[in-house]
Amino acid sequence: QGDNVDMGAYEGSVPGFGIVTKVSGYGSVTPAYRFVQAGEDVAFTAVVGERPFLGFSTNGTDVVETGTNFVWRNVLTEGTLTAFFATNIYVDASRPDDSGDGFTWATAKRTLRAATALAKDGEPFSVTDKRIVIRSVEGAEATVIDGGNTNRCANFGSTTSTVLCGFTLRNGYVSGNGAGAYYGTLEDCVIRNCSTYRPTSSGYYGGGAYYSTLRRCRLENNQAYEGGGAYGGTLEDCVIRGNRAVYGGGMYSATAYDCAFVGNAATQQGGGARNGTLYRCQVSDNVATVYGGGAYQTSLYDCTLTRNLAQDAGGAIAAGRTTDANSRPDSFQSRRL
Repeated sequence: QGDNVDMGAYEGSVPGFGIVTKVSGYGSVTPAYRFVQAGEDVAFTAVVGERPFLGFSTNGTDVVETGTNFVWRNVLTEGTLTAFFATNIYVDASRPDDSGDGFTWATAKRTLRAATALAKDGEPFSVTDKRIVIRSVEGAEATVIDGGNTNRCANFGSTTSTVLCGFTLRNGYVSGNGAGAYYGTLEDCVIRNCSTYRPTSSGYYGGGAYYSTLRRCRLENNQAYEGGGAYGGTLEDCVIRGNRAVYGGGMYSATAYDCAFVGNAATQQGGGARNGTLYRCQVSDNVATVYGGGAYQTSLYDCTLTRNLAQDAGGAIAAGRTTDANSRPDSFQSRRL
């Protein structure tokens, strides 16, 4: 009015809610973001790229509706819509040929050659219970399977008959057991930075590996509720370093031969190992908040334990036993953190 200029701007907050979209896998969603009024409906479309579309979730809950179009009805809060696209390739030697797209067990490839030709860099794949050896030409430093913090790196079914040689498995994630490897035999591999869903919640085991046979492998910086490095299975000539768990930072309920457990941690019991058996192993610099910095409820044969710490009791070992006179009690005394 008068000499004042009205810019037509609204001062104050606008009632409504923002819906953010995310993508898991290879594809996209349109629109990428919508701001809507309270009670309004908003439509989204999954745009299929090189991988099939699997479905939507809203705020972490799977959507029952199928198809690439989704309407979020009666929006009354901020939200996140996630679109899931296939990120795993399946191989089944019982298939008649390689004509399937490879993105489900029903349409699996028959040969590894066809599966690897289809795979993108770091894309995980699953193999049926067949005796197959998968060997890297250039070794673990150059050949990587990356779970992208959204997928398990390698699923070998329920046996150890498939052998993986010379790979790095990293950034695996699973809402279950075995974020790095699930069963299978791994040789000369590195399993690093893998985590089960909610590693501080009961029911998620084996951040690095679950019931796998591991030979000459390194398990580093993995985490789970039980068995941050490995749960179950057998470890031979492995280095288990810097893994974390509530119980059994390095391993839980596994058998280890000639391994080194270094710098692992448990927020309860068994910084290095819990409920397992160790033969000729070096156990050093592991920590448990409660009992058994080195090991808890574990049998040790001809092992050396040094510089392990526990908050309450058993700096080296608690509630376990040394079954060989050569096991050296270098730090069997309890030490306070």
